[in-house]
Amino acid sequence: ALAMHGPGVAQYDKGGHQQVLQSGDLMINDLTSPYDVNWPDDGGSSAFNVTYDLLGVPVDLARRAAPLLHTSPLYGLVQHHLGTVIRQAPVLAGDPGSSALAAATVELLRALIVSATADDRLARSVRADTQLTQIMAYARQHLTDPDLTPERLAAVHNLSLRSLYLLLHNAGISLEQWIITQRLEGARRDLAAAGKRHRTIAAIARTWGFTDPSYFTRRFRHAYGVLPKDFRQAARSPD
Repeated sequence: ALAMHGPGVAQYDKGGHQQVLQSGDLMINDLTSPYDVNWPDDGGSSAFNVTYDLLGVPVDLARRAAPLLHTSPLYGLVQHHLGTVIRQAPVLAGDPGSSALAAATVELLRALIVSATADDRLARSVRADTQLTQIMAYARQHLTDPDLTPERLAAVHNLSLRSLYLLLHNAGISLEQWIITQRLEGARRDLAAAGKRHRTIAAIARTWGFTDPSYFTRRFRHAYGVLPKDFRQAARSPD
């Protein structure tokens, strides 16, 4: 858990490591072993929880990082990020980009752990993963741009095409298929949305980068097993 301490002062104790927490302080808490947090008065904290297999760092590394967070130059960046996420959680939870935000937060936590412990073993993989997260987040933000191409992604992120393709290959991502899948999902949501019933299927397809209606229809049917017009009709029908 990456926790941000709330109002008041608290005493944190885990495995012999004691820490006094002030409002806004960050704390990494390994939830696989016991710990104590005591507030002399009322208090609390907010936390971002992630499993170790998703975080991609050993348990012992997270434990070593706990008392060293303030030594990392990334501390202020992560502190600001988590504070913003906590304050805007009710709005962000329903945002289409919430899954990408969660992935980016995981990458920031991993980077903070590696930075605090100065672990060279993981530094290279963290840099690669963080760069990939930035690339995919940019792609998600620009899915409706017809010129979202590998050349553009490489240029924006100061990479050669070869480096971009190698990064994607190592992550098991086919960029063309990923973009098509995400665009189809966006079009599917719009076709089902009551607020967009006035728009034609062709217009929705164009919005999501499909300039050829026939191609869009074929890909939609292949992905969802139904024609776009039939899907839209079914979405309009009452239960």
